[in-house]
Amino acid sequence: MANNNFILKSYETHALIESVDQKASASCLHARQDGKSPSSCTFTVCSRSSLSDVEHEFHESTQFEAIYGIYHFLKGSYIALLVESEVWVSVPKINIRKTKKIIVVPLFQSEVVLSESQQSDEKQYLELLQLGFKEHGFYYSADFDLTHSQQRLAKLRLSKGLNTASPWKTADSRFFWNLDVVSDLIACAASRWIVPFMSAHIEVRPDCVIGEHSFTLLFVSRRSRYNQGCRFFKRGIDQDGNVANFVETEQARQYPIVSMITAPLTGMLHPPTHLPAYQPESTCLTLVTCARTTLQAIFYGNQVVSVLLTRGSVPVFWGQPGLNVSSLPPSPPSLPLTPFPLPLSLFPVPLQTLTYPQLHIRPS
Repeated sequence: MANNNFILKSYETHALIESVDQKASASCLHARQDGKSPSSCTFTVCSRSSLSDVEHEFHESTQFEAIYGIYHFLKGSYIALLVESEVWVSVPKINIRKTKKIIVVPLFQSEVVLSESQQSDEKQYLELLQLGFKEHGFYYSADFDLTHSQQRLAKLRLSKGLNTASPWKTADSRFFWNLDVVSDLIACAASRWIVPFMSAHIEVRPDCVIGEHSFTLLFVSRRSRYNQGCRFFKRGIDQDGNVANFVETEQARQYPIVSMITAPLTGMLHPPTHLPAYQPESTCLTLVTCARTTLQAIFYGNQVVSVLLTRGSVPVFWGQPGLNVSSLPPSPPSLPLTPFPLPLSLFPVPLQTLTYPQLHIRPS
């Protein structure tokens, strides 16, 4: 999904999104402006042959790589398109691209009359949107789920819950930054055009060597889309249990393949010394899954071994009315908060009920 493989054709009251080399029998994405409101539209997936008559109308064309999202402002609907990206990671089974340029263009060519104040608001909305695209480092992949750690991906594969045909369906919503703005596409089952974008920092070191061991090192730091903001203003936890500025950092290493074995949990698990390719002094054991009766282990792999760290703001409700810490009142502020239950699955022993207390912290 690169090199501007798609094209947007924008007409007065409808728009067409298709592949650059589209065949008449292939499906395309059609958007039609609703008559009730200029900022309301309907998307459908249909065959290109059913829309042959629209080619006679005047239109503007924009080639792009992927759709970031759909926005509905005062003047009408806009579409954010990725028009330029670069290959960032290319190792076996993992291909990641970094966005370089995202543009926001009107979805339709119809003219909407706005008042002077509305024009000012519309301009500010678009400027803020473009500023967000410039300040965030967004990454995406057409064939790999960036939003999940290697541990979560392994569990999804083993439970057959990983959707390789439509990765967005099993993506982690915390790191699926454009999830809300592709709701129009989800509603019409336009899976082909839905691509999860993630705000992150990603590095790859393909030629790491320690002694006689060589491996690829992948470093991924995922930013949650929930409860984000400047650290001075965004602190604590929200009503849904999301701490401010949550980040999940993963360090993964990739090794060459040797063998896979399955052994009972009872007794000690030993490397397969009977295998010709096995070298005791260079074996790396990776636990993949632990069932009740068996333990499956991979020795080497084009297998990824990863370590996961998480960080975020203090998990308490935080009140800070002033810009200066010294401006806090002598008593804790009164906030309309209600405790929420923690999932019992987080704890190893059965619990009846556990809630966060309403804590308020202020400097002494």
